[in-house]
Amino acid sequence: MTAISIVWSILLDPTIGMYAYWFKMLGFENIQLLNDPDLAMPLVVLMSIWKNFGMNMIVFVAAMQAIPDDYYEAARIDGANKVQQIFNVTLPSILPTLGFCIITSTINSFMVFDQTYVMTRGGPMFRTETLAQYVYMRGFAISPFRLGYASTIAEMLFIFIAVISVLMYCYFTERERKVL
Repeated sequence: MTAISIVWSILLDPTIGMYAYWFKMLGFENIQLLNDPDLAMPLVVLMSIWKNFGMNMIVFVAAMQAIPDDYYEAARIDGANKVQQIFNVTLPSILPTLGFCIITSTINSFMVFDQTYVMTRGGPMFRTETLAQYVYMRGFAISPFRLGYASTIAEMLFIFIAVISVLMYCYFTERERKVL
C-alpha cells in the first residue's frame, strides 16, 4: 500500500503529476488536489478502492465460476430469463462470497493508515486523519508520548471493528439460511 500511495502522490503532485498536467491542458491553473480539504479524502478513498478492486473481483469471479451449470440449465428450463437467473441463481450462490468481501473491506476501511500517512500526513486541516493514524500520532509521533491514551483508543477501535464484523457475519449467515 505504501508503494501505491507513493505512486498516486506523484500522479497527483501539482508540479510533476500527470493529473496536474492534464488539468493545465484543460485550462485549469495551479490545481492542488491533495492539498484541497474537500478533495484530499475522496482521492485517498478512490485510490484505496482502485487498489482493492482487483482482489475482490478475483474472489467474485472464482465464486461465480464455482456455480454449477446445472443451476442455470434448470433455471432456463423453468423459463427464467438472464435477469431472473442473476437474481435467483447467481446472487444467492455468491452470497457467502459477497459477505466475505464486504466484511473484509469494512475491516480494512477502519484500519487505513498507510495511504493517508504517505499521501497527506493527515492533512490538510486533519481532513484525512484516520483513527489508526490518530493512534499512531498520539502514541508515537507527538511529544509527550501518550501511550496509555493511544492504547485505549486502539482497544476501542478493535472492539468496534469486532462488533461490526460479528454483526455483519450474523446478518450474512442469516441471509444465507433464508436463501437455502
